[in-house]
Amino acid sequence: MRSRPLIPFAVLAAAAAATIALVVAGPAQSGVEPNLLDRNLGVVVAQPRIVNLFWDNAWDIRHPSFTVRTLNVFTIRVGSTSYARGLTQYGVGRPGFIGSFPGSRACGPTRAPNVVTTAQVITWIHCMVASPFTGVPKPGVGLPVSNTLYVAYLPRNTTIRDGLTVPRFQVLGRSVGPFAVDHTACEDYGAYHAFATSPTPYAFAIVPTRCALLGATEDEPAPDRVTLAASHELVEAMTNPLIGAGWINRSLSAQRILIEGEASDICDFRLARSRAIFGQMFSAYWSNERGRCVTGG
Repeated sequence: MRSRPLIPFAVLAAAAAATIALVVAGPAQSGVEPNLLDRNLGVVVAQPRIVNLFWDNAWDIRHPSFTVRTLNVFTIRVGSTSYARGLTQYGVGRPGFIGSFPGSRACGPTRAPNVVTTAQVITWIHCMVASPFTGVPKPGVGLPVSNTLYVAYLPRNTTIRDGLTVPRFQVLGRSVGPFAVDHTACEDYGAYHAFATSPTPYAFAIVPTRCALLGATEDEPAPDRVTLAASHELVEAMTNPLIGAGWINRSLSAQRILIEGEASDICDFRLARSRAIFGQMFSAYWSNERGRCVTGG
C-alpha cells in the first residue's frame, strides 16, 4: 500500500526473528544512499515460484473488477515483464507463476469470515500449504528458505482484527509493560508478508482486498490498489523473506525498520511513482545499483 503506519501483530513472531537475525548479522550498517538496502545475511527467495491462494470459492462473482484470472495474469507479469529484473542485484532470479487455488473444505470455511484474526489467516494459509487434500503445491525444499512463495488474497468482506495483551517483562534489566493494543487491517496497516515452516521455511504475503476498496479513488481505483499492494509485498517477500535476514535498511531504529526499511517501503515513504504494465499497476522498489526507486531493470 502507499504506507503502512503501524506494524500488524501478524508479524510479531517474524519481528522477533528479525531481531535475532539482526543480532547475528552484527552491528548496524550504514544504510546510506545509494546503498540504502543492507545485505545482512543475504537471505532471499532466489528462484521465486509464486502460488496464489483465494479464500473465497466464488471469488469472481463477488470480485468482478479483480477476478482470479486478472490477478493470475498480474502475477505472471511480475516475472514475464521487466518489472522484477531490478531484483537480480539482490540475488533474486526471474519469478515464475505456478498457479492459483481456491479455499478448500479441508481447511475450514471456503470463504473467509467477515472478521478474522491474523492467527486465523496464517492457520488457513498453513493448512492450504501443508494439507495433502488442497492440491496446493508444497514448499520446495530449499535452505534457508523455499523458492515457493504464497500470496493469500482475502475477500472484500473480510477485516483482520487483532488484539494483543503483553504481560510485564524485563529487557536489559528494565521492566516493560504490561500493555494492550488493538490493530485493525485497513485502519492501521494494509498488506504484509511473513514466513512459516512446513517443514521448510517459506514466505507468504497477505493481501486484504477490503483495504483496496476502502481506499479507492478516481485516480487509483480498487483493481490498481490490489496489484500495487500485491507487487509491494511480493518484492519485499522475495528480498527479505526471513524478516531481517534479507535486504533491509539496518540504519533505522527498531521502531522504523519494519515499516520503512524494506525495498518497497523506502519508495512508499518517498512517494515514488508506480508504473502501469499492460494496464496493471506495479509498486516501485529501491535499487541500490541506480540509487533510486525503480519499476524494472
